[in-house]
Amino acid sequence: MKRNEQRLDGPGGEQPSPPVGEQQQLARTVARQCTDAQLHLELLMPADTAVPGWRGLDPEQRWNWFQALYEQAAHLDRRYRLGLRSGWWEDDVQVEILATLGAWVAMFDYANWTDPEGKARLILQLPSVRELVRGGAQQFDPQRDREAFERHLRADVGCQESDDVR
Repeated sequence: MKRNEQRLDGPGGEQPSPPVGEQQQLARTVARQCTDAQLHLELLMPADTAVPGWRGLDPEQRWNWFQALYEQAAHLDRRYRLGLRSGWWEDDVQVEILATLGAWVAMFDYANWTDPEGKARLILQLPSVRELVRGGAQQFDPQRDREAFERHLRADVGCQESDDVR
């Protein structure tokens, strides 16, 4: 060992334990990250739900599908800085791309698909997705836009709230 180097391992070659306060902080950080990851996963529709879309669903199932997509779209917009605009739900192409993007992300995030090259391709496709979802005057605001979104579901998409939601 050179004169100015410090040994990082203990007497038996093991790594020294961090002080107790650091261990507790690390445990809290890991717990918070696990909770954040679980919340994230709950917002993404799996591929078998997202990709077939909403057209074959009955009105109540359609309502639930769009509600899940709305939450997923808000999450993806924050995570990937998509620049969603108000009214995205009125454009079938934007609806389909957001459903598909969420399913694609979920395949990686659920650890069902460990393909670094595939994840890189997903990330490299984000500029194309951003280009598709940027139509509209106002930026999407999930809280402000909820009423217009649900009005569209009832009037234009043939959705019906399920009894347990009303």
